Amino acid sequence: MYNHFLSEWNQAYETTGVGLSDNECSKRLTALKQTLPWLKAPDSTALQNAWQQLAEAFDRFFDGTANAPRFKSKKHLNQSVHRPVQLPFLRAAHAHHCKLPHNMV
Repeated sequence: MYNHFLSEWNQAYETTGVGLSDNECSKRLTALKQTLPWLKAPDSTALQNAWQQLAEAFDRFFDGTANAPRFKSKKHLNQSVHRPVQLPFLRAAHAHHCKLPHNMV
């Protein structure tokens, strides 16, 4: 989702000179869920976190404290996912690993 919204944001910026707002990203995510049924399976907050992280990355870029956001690579070793705290099924297996339920893999 991060890469998708980065592409959308870049296209909007090139055509209008303004990026996407939070409200616009939310609308586009809802529309994507209608067209791509597999997006209904993950937790909604995990999907929302992707474009919120992108918005924060652009804020840091325009403040001059960071470089422009780049596309994330699947080949990069540092993969991550953010889950809501209230989900009790995430258990720490080791310091850098967690166990996911079978339906989450």
